[in-house]
Amino acid sequence: MQDAFLPGFADEVPYVIGDIELVEQPGLRMITQLIGLTAGELKVGLPVTVRFQDLAEGLSVPQFGPQENP
Repeated sequence: MQDAFLPGFADEVPYVIGDIELVEQPGLRMITQLIGLTAGELKVGLPVTVRFQDLAEGLSVPQFGPQENP
């Protein structure tokens, strides 16, 4: 995306969004920001982990990034 739809993301454009399906609950899907990736690095089935970004007091949003190798 080139324009932030919420002021809390204005400093992060452009950003990559993706359709995530949770392994823990098959069928549960969400559209979310992907961090630590470029559009060219995306592929179907890419393992990701959740991180939470605090935007304001009492307001956190989930973001997903590449799964780190143990």
